[in-house]
Amino acid sequence: MGHPSSFSVHPDVPRIAQGDCVKKYHLLPILLTALLLAGMAACVRYTPKPVTAAKTLDDFEARWLDSPELRLFLEKNGGPPAREPAVWDLKTLTLVALYYHPDL
Repeated sequence: MGHPSSFSVHPDVPRIAQGDCVKKYHLLPILLTALLLAGMAACVRYTPKPVTAAKTLDDFEARWLDSPELRLFLEKNGGPPAREPAVWDLKTLTLVALYYHPDL
């Protein structure tokens, strides 16, 4: 007779390995999380806001890369000093994006 852990209820029925039940249900938390996120996304409501072309254009044209306020912001946050020409690398451009869009 074999080891007790190899015991089978019936000789024709194969023994279920201990890890089989774990493998069968390992996707359950992922599936539940995906369903929860999909349900939360369905609850988001769109609220239309009026777009004024003239105001949008004015706001866009008011943004200058040589603005004194922008240069001071860059200097305070690790960008090039305000008295030197700006070096437009990734770090500096990221700071410019944060200056004009602080909600980022």
